[in-house]
Amino acid sequence: MLICYQKIATEFLSKSTRDRTLDGDVHYLRGLSYFKQKSYNEAVADFQEAILLNHPNEGNIYWFMAKCHEETGFYPDAVDELGNAIRLLKSDKENHVKLLIERAA
Repeated sequence: MLICYQKIATEFLSKSTRDRTLDGDVHYLRGLSYFKQKSYNEAVADFQEAILLNHPNEGNIYWFMAKCHEETGFYPDAVDELGNAIRLLKSDKENHVKLLIERAA
């Protein structure tokens, strides 16, 4: 199912007549599907594009990118992304604590 979504998302993004207001959501969701498949480099690329397109879930996107970087051994990038997520999610106390614990680890 995840591969099917990735194909549909890629086809959507390749259409010149698409509704471009959906691009951020499509990149975010395709990034999540890559993340679940452990295709971390592809996930990061889509997450970065979603951030550039001002996706409203920016804090969570940075959190997912941190996890991707951790899985691929890019620890300095993981720490940077966790810092971004902590900054953006500081009003969400429960997630803020989880992020601080992850960064400490």
